[in-house]
Amino acid sequence: MWVPTTTPLPTLVAEQHPSKVRLDLSDGTHVEIKWPAMVGDSMVRSDSAVVEPVDVRDVTRVQVREVSGIKTIGLAVFVPLALFAIVFAAMYEGD
Repeated sequence: MWVPTTTPLPTLVAEQHPSKVRLDLSDGTHVEIKWPAMVGDSMVRSDSAVVEPVDVRDVTRVQVREVSGIKTIGLAVFVPLALFAIVFAAMYEGD
């Protein structure tokens, strides 16, 4: 889930080390940057040889990925139950 943050980009990158950020730019476009790194006043992808810097002054909103506890717990419960149901159905299919 993408969640807006008010943490300034340089601080966010230096302290939280997000694996991905979503940026809304002043021209109305949206950019997702994997493994962001700050280079001067710009943000770049640190996982790519292709560097397309985004000027921090052009950023109007920053969002970061946040793990949903409810969805994670639901998935942890659902997957084993589904596997159990499949195995159970397969075992008693011929009866």
